[in-house]
Amino acid sequence: IAGDLVEPRVDPGTGLDEALIGPMALRMGERRHGDSASIDGVTEENVGDMIDTATKAFLGTTVGCARCHDHKLDAVAQADYYALVGVFLSSRWSVRCADTTDPNEAVIADLRRIKEGMRPLLAAHWLAQRDAVAEKAKAAAVDEKATGIPDSLAGWLRLPAERHPPADAFATERRTRIEHNQKHLALVADLTTGDDADAGGWRWEGSGMRHGVARDGEIIVADEGDAAVTHLVPAGRWSHLWSMRLAGALRSPELFARPPRTFSVGVGSGLKASWAPLVDRAFHSERLNTGAYAPGSWLTFTAGNFGRLTGPADTADRRVSFELATKALDNYFPPRTNYGRSEAEVADPRSWIGATKVYEHPAGQAPRDELGRFAPLFTDSAGAWQGDRDALAGRIADLVVAAVVRWRDGACSGDDVLVINEALKEKWLDAAAPAGSPLAALVADSRAAEKRIVPDRVIGSMADWREGADARLAIRGVPDDLGEAVPRGTIRFLRDTIPDSDAFTPPPGASGRLEFARSIVDPHNPLTARVYVNRIWLHLCGEGLVRTPDDFGHLGEPPVHGPLLDHLAARFVEEGWSTKKLVREIVRSATWRQASAARAENVAVDPENRLWHHHPRRRLEAEAIRDSMLAVSGRLDRTLGGPPIDPHRAKEDPAKRLVSGPVDGHGRRSIYIKMTLMEPPRFLAVFNQPLPRVTVGKRDRSTVPEQALALLNDPFVAAMADVWASRTVAAAPASVAAGAASMLTVAFGHEPD
Repeated sequence: IAGDLVEPRVDPGTGLDEALIGPMALRMGERRHGDSASIDGVTEENVGDMIDTATKAFLGTTVGCARCHDHKLDAVAQADYYALVGVFLSSRWSVRCADTTDPNEAVIADLRRIKEGMRPLLAAHWLAQRDAVAEKAKAAAVDEKATGIPDSLAGWLRLPAERHPPADAFATERRTRIEHNQKHLALVADLTTGDDADAGGWRWEGSGMRHGVARDGEIIVADEGDAAVTHLVPAGRWSHLWSMRLAGALRSPELFARPPRTFSVGVGSGLKASWAPLVDRAFHSERLNTGAYAPGSWLTFTAGNFGRLTGPADTADRRVSFELATKALDNYFPPRTNYGRSEAEVADPRSWIGATKVYEHPAGQAPRDELGRFAPLFTDSAGAWQGDRDALAGRIADLVVAAVVRWRDGACSGDDVLVINEALKEKWLDAAAPAGSPLAALVADSRAAEKRIVPDRVIGSMADWREGADARLAIRGVPDDLGEAVPRGTIRFLRDTIPDSDAFTPPPGASGRLEFARSIVDPHNPLTARVYVNRIWLHLCGEGLVRTPDDFGHLGEPPVHGPLLDHLAARFVEEGWSTKKLVREIVRSATWRQASAARAENVAVDPENRLWHHHPRRRLEAEAIRDSMLAVSGRLDRTLGGPPIDPHRAKEDPAKRLVSGPVDGHGRRSIYIKMTLMEPPRFLAVFNQPLPRVTVGKRDRSTVPEQALALLNDPFVAAMADVWASRTVAAAPASVAAGAASMLTVAFGHEPD
């Protein structure tokens, strides 16, 4: 619930902050394929699933029943539900980097040294191309309809000679644009300084952004092909400054949607990086925008007017934020192949973003290009070129050369970056390093070093930005019919039960998740330890002391051994909430060591074995059935960890990412079989593996014909039988009887009687 808010729990072997992984459990439930900006109720469904999951799992209480009205039987008011809505909606559901150490510092130092060596060589290579630039510029096609003051060098060359603007027209246009920017633009965040204090509350994530503070003119080395560089970047934060395999994200502070506010962000992005407006703490936004932006572009959006906000006029509570992210850190986690991405694109970590400055301004008054890079065309010493395209091409070549000289000398400006990038884009400057040259050798060194980069390890977690806000109670649970705001906090009966419960009131600005989590694990909480002990008893003995493990309320069953449950719960807390010690205490008991044979006189009194007069027989769970077949056949791969394996399917559906895996799942245990909400593994589902959509504390136990048919005809069963038979024959038993005896011993763990 609050792993991101406690001290990092660092795995000494991997260096991962495992505490960040915890909150991901709450976003793994069923999600509607919709955007909270376009479909009312999506956010309410998502947060309702989280509240239902958390309260059932830890408290054995169906708080989700109080979404529309006070709980009819239990001491849970509707206000309690919306107190938790405020808690969960006051946190951001963000993809976070989980690394606590930086494995790339040495590599980045090598890349920095290589880039420093490349600059003078690349500058010399480009400066030798002045005449070639002029000739290529002369060859640019003319657009007979082009007029006005262009905003690109190529645009100037497209102008017919008779429409070349005079100096005074250019000066007037430039002055107008400068005055427009001075009048309308308010600087919100400055990412060019590298100082977070200048970022205006905007935050970055990922090692790409941490190492990505750039001055004007930093080189982006091409990672493949003949080109030495792809482009230069202006001052700012750029996730791909050293490698496109490093993750990066830029996230805005909360922007309330009423009245609408308009912002422009100086950006660059590529390779399936995305930007998205997140409305009402959208957990999965379907509105990812993946267009590429060249460095120096402006991305304009209006908070509160995305063109798809629906619902009644009373939308003042809608909270909006903006996110620009590489593939690894975008809000749709994990990524989907059918959202504009192939399997190869999903597997490829390369993606990049960057940002320079953020301005707020009136709608329709976005930043305007001040045309400063074209001013040298109109200096007194430039010579006349109006009406002469060849002369203009020569002046543009001189402008490119001057920009390269300043870049070489470390005096590069943002305008120089735009000039050089356009010259590269138009192929006036040759980006390829001459074969066998020192520059080509450095490019090769850079690519070799870049391959040593270790991509960020990310996890879908949460983050608190001190943006806590109370949720308004929805009358009868209708999202559009809102009542008064309910102070966020924990459930009332916990506040009434636990001494000093004022400590569970969140401080101003806090979400309240940490306080809610502390109320759950408070030693005076009457439920958490009992619920957990009951779940352990259920897993060990087949039935819980309370037979409704997700409901300890009036609709659930009372404990059959209340004092025993109280005793074990108290011991559990005293022993530091240690599951291992709890299991040891149970399995060493006389109750656990009982035989499974029941005496007739006991059955007559207690046919359901509620008094535990014998050890109950337990059915193998679906995963144990499958894993046992792998084990006896000899195909079981006992390796720990690793990626999930797609289950075997009769028919694939790539559009839904329903891909078929090997029949035996490469021998991996069932815990490593990939789960999908649309189509879980069918063999496991037949044997009552629950659907991974809602909290299930106790599995169903059905006996249906499909189970017998699966054990006779399922491709997995047939394949394991073939493997086992081949293995037995290969062992060359002395006789058929000996072979059969060997198989019985392997299957049942003892020699046949």
